[in-house]
Amino acid sequence: MRIIGGSLTFRAMPVPVYQNAGFGVSGCFNPQNGSTRVVEQTKRLGRVIPYVNC
Repeated sequence: MRIIGGSLTFRAMPVPVYQNAGFGVSGCFNPQNGSTRVVEQTKRLGRVIPYVNC
């Protein structure tokens, strides 16, 4: 997790054993306006899961 511009962002990456078979998830929460966003990856990206913006 990390905080970018007041938003809490996170990534859930496949563990190394499943990095070529699993999908990742990224999301964010902005406490200033209550917006949330969760993105499930549709491609197997290994452990290179991008952060999303709220």
